[in-house]
Amino acid sequence: MNPNGVVHGAVLFALADTGMGSALVPTLAPGESCATIEIKINYFKPVREGALSCETMLVNRGKSIANLESRVLHEGKLSLDRRYCWVDAWAFEAAAQRAEAAAEPAALEALAERMLALYRGPFMAGDVDEPWYEPPRDRMRARLARAMGRVLRHWQESGQRERALACDQACREADPGFNSLVTDR
Repeated sequence: MNPNGVVHGAVLFALADTGMGSALVPTLAPGESCATIEIKINYFKPVREGALSCETMLVNRGKSIANLESRVLHEGKLSLDRRYCWVDAWAFEAAAQRAEAAAEPAALEALAERMLALYRGPFMAGDVDEPWYEPPRDRMRARLARAMGRVLRHWQESGQRERALACDQACREADPGFNSLVTDR
């Protein structure tokens, strides 16, 4: 522990470096050795207690250089601290929460546009075989639909039908599962 009561960064660094060495050694021919020539580490969240583990993946093995990636896990999970990491799904959820509470049309419009900019299609769309992706995917799509529905209704009622149609089209392009929200009035 360092003086701040957290695991010293050098311990996490050594765990990652050891994990990479352990993953590479079995690929070496008799008489070959390895040494770290460059390493970069990102610290996402301080660790104060609990079990640490390391997962390592051999990314590329050339004749003289190998690239590896390690993740140091805390209690079996990768922990991201919102103070140090920006995640688009978190930013989307924060904008959605503010949009749901917005009373002024201009604020709602700005937040809905922010949500659409952050929404890059269905959550984890390439991983269709993982059932645990479905609830967050459905939740994010529903939150976008609620916010955009309010904005599109406002635009239609204020005579901005073309703007509503363009935004509705952008939603459907971002996510083919998004149902059109523009009415034929």
